[in-house]
Amino acid sequence: MVAHWTITERQEGGSRSYNHCHQRFTVTKLPIERGIKTKDVWAILRSRFSRGGLLKPNSNEVRARQDPLRERYKHTAQEAWITDRGMTTRGVETDPFHGYVVPGSQDYGIVWPFGIHAAVGGYHDGPNPGDLLCAALAACLDSTIRIIAGRLQLTLTSLEVVVTAEVDVRGTLVVDRLVPVGFQKMRCRVNLEAARGTDPKLVEKLCAAAEHSCVNLQTLRSGLAVETSFHGSEPQQ
Repeated sequence: MVAHWTITERQEGGSRSYNHCHQRFTVTKLPIERGIKTKDVWAILRSRFSRGGLLKPNSNEVRARQDPLRERYKHTAQEAWITDRGMTTRGVETDPFHGYVVPGSQDYGIVWPFGIHAAVGGYHDGPNPGDLLCAALAACLDSTIRIIAGRLQLTLTSLEVVVTAEVDVRGTLVVDRLVPVGFQKMRCRVNLEAARGTDPKLVEKLCAAAEHSCVNLQTLRSGLAVETSFHGSEPQQ
């Protein structure tokens, strides 16, 4: 996996680049639900703060919400465990190239439609599961950056996280059994602008801390065991 950070400092009359971090990581195995090659749906994932406004650090709010939790978890580690969830619904009411997914461990009243990529026979008329995987990583890293920027009292003027993933679909279509079923390459690009006068070392600290603390990023890099079970009833005679 490639993590690519483009960082600029905004000044009067334009902006200048003062730091450019480029780190390469290799993921040899991603034992998670497989997606398919993504299209450029990242455009709709852009941070709502990237429209020219300042991402003003609200250190008081971040610390007020997080510090009591950090202190509690030091003494009651079991309370730090949480469970996230995604669930499909109405899966047999349409063709196999369309469906709906309900995100969240509680009912937020949100249902996302999804489609399947044309490369595997779909109609390519909606975000596919691979897009949703990229979106999950983009959202996680975006929020992690802004939370840590708040703790560091670092003002951002623009933030955009772009995640892409590549896969050879011959694997999932069983055209060639030597081709792995799953993404072979993922790229995560962070376009970040800091306010005028920001210490470059503080921005570097933000980058390193965000990569360390992003749950989805670290999950994809390290891999994890995924248990799969199938449940059903006997067909009616």
